[in-house]
Amino acid sequence: MTIPLAIVLILVFVLIALTLYERVCVRRAAREAADETEGRERNPPRYIPANPKDFTWLDQIFYDRAANELSRLGFRFIADMENTTESALTPYLRRFSRVLLNKDGTIIASIVMIAPHRREMPWRLRWIPVTPARLINFSTKTADSIRLETNNTRGVAAELPDLPGCVMQIFNPDTPIDVLLRHHESAIAEILEAEPDLQFQRFLSWRDVQEEAQNEHEWLKACDGYNQISLASTDFVGRKDPDLKEASGLIKQAYKRERHRRAQIHQAMKQGPGR
Repeated sequence: MTIPLAIVLILVFVLIALTLYERVCVRRAAREAADETEGRERNPPRYIPANPKDFTWLDQIFYDRAANELSRLGFRFIADMENTTESALTPYLRRFSRVLLNKDGTIIASIVMIAPHRREMPWRLRWIPVTPARLINFSTKTADSIRLETNNTRGVAAELPDLPGCVMQIFNPDTPIDVLLRHHESAIAEILEAEPDLQFQRFLSWRDVQEEAQNEHEWLKACDGYNQISLASTDFVGRKDPDLKEASGLIKQAYKRERHRRAQIHQAMKQGPGR
């Protein structure tokens, strides 16, 4: 699945927006970023079937061309799906994923476009220029839950931090789909060469893909992944635009303090009064 990657792309946009608008109000920007991280940690993804016609601001030609290319490469369509948890957190970045599987079910291909729905954006963010992101991701998971991800987000999203149990290959946005797949399959072959008896999980249906999204959510919670992704995205904003480096650094520090403050409150509530 592409939960972490989509979150990275969303956070880059949100943090650029917050950094530009809240340059003199760092604490407010940090609180909003902490709210989003907390919302993802507390609320598991909930996927429902999506009708592409409901997403008129997204590039349907991109989805169709990518799906046709994947079909030519031996993948079969599984579903168009919307994560309503994410849609509730950032309604102006509402989107859907088109999910396909290879013949033996060991590779999940996801097509996602992230672009703001201008009419749903808060008024204070509408003036900010945004470049839409078109994401292709290939995902494979071993029987012992090691994840291999290959995608085309170099330069448009923060690289995911070194999360335990995840190997990431990142290429340029204009990398052809067949080249991405070739790199992904080569990585699988290298793993098998080192461990010939290694087994891979097989995903055969919509339900399998949904269950994997839930598993990915639990994995991210357990390894502090949502928080690490937020921090990496903040760093990326500062590197992407030197004019925002100082402001994004201040927001990152304020975000850390806000997360620590909330963790202390949560711990105190668990211990109860008088302890």
